Amino acid sequence: MLAISALISHNLIIPLFGVKSERTRVLSARLVVLTSGFLAYIIALYGRGICELVLTASSFGTAGILVITMIGLYSRIGGSVAAVSALTAGLVLTPLSRYIKT
Repeated sequence: MLAISALISHNLIIPLFGVKSERTRVLSARLVVLTSGFLAYIIALYGRGICELVLTASSFGTAGILVITMIGLYSRIGGSVAAVSALTAGLVLTPLSRYIKT
């Protein structure tokens, strides 16, 4: 949870909102730790076993990383907005497609 907090608060929240004060940076990091802990708890409640939980954890970022790597290596289209969009789509849609039953 600390790694998630550091990555999200340092790479997303601080640059997007232009946070300058140390107090606000620490507060944002703490809120991300709290949120990620809550999400981890929810995922653990609905997991059927350790194998499924490991598969879920590994699927969060990997869906977008493959797309970013392939397009980044072999194309000039996209850019940083396309990369962030692909990672966000992979982060959100992969777990949703796994747990939402139709």
